[in-house]
Amino acid sequence: MFDRAKIMQAAWKMVRRAGTREALRVRLSHALRNAWQDAKEQALVARQTTARFARFASMSLDQLRTALTMTEGADRLGHAGLRDLADLHRALSDAQRRALSS
Repeated sequence: MFDRAKIMQAAWKMVRRAGTREALRVRLSHALRNAWQDAKEQALVARQTTARFARFASMSLDQLRTALTMTEGADRLGHAGLRDLADLHRALSDAQRRALSS
């Protein structure tokens, strides 16, 4: 699931950037902890994005257009509404592409 080589590379970049006088093992320890935390956060965001998009993937073209019109017509969207709007546009584009290829 995690690319440990990329995590280690990111940690070494952090170590090289750190201009502290700490011992190398202390700097590497902190950098590895931060690199793993970053990787876990990126994985969480990817899972959440997939879950949000999956909710729209099963909708028909008409349902997607209706949901898009309703969302665009809202007075205030907020952060979650903007994400939904982007996901709806992506789902509509994918559905139209599938309809044309069929």
